[in-house]
Amino acid sequence: MAQLSPDVIERVAAAIDGADIGHSMKLVRLVDGVCTYRVEIDGSVEEFTDDEDLAIEQAYARIRQVKQRKQAEAVIAALTHS
Repeated sequence: MAQLSPDVIERVAAAIDGADIGHSMKLVRLVDGVCTYRVEIDGSVEEFTDDEDLAIEQAYARIRQVKQRKQAEAVIAALTHS
């Protein structure tokens, strides 16, 4: 495995730190134990509905997925645009 220079490591760390997303999550409906959460991530809106508390887990999983993708894209950009 190739050694990474401290400069490359710093660029990658800065890219990860800078790859933030804007998001909000709101419980928009609760009827007969069925929850609906509305998640807005960087202007895109999705809803998650479930009656076994899985909706909130699905919403958080989606936020993590988008954040990880954005971080991965930032790392690739930092490594390819040296």
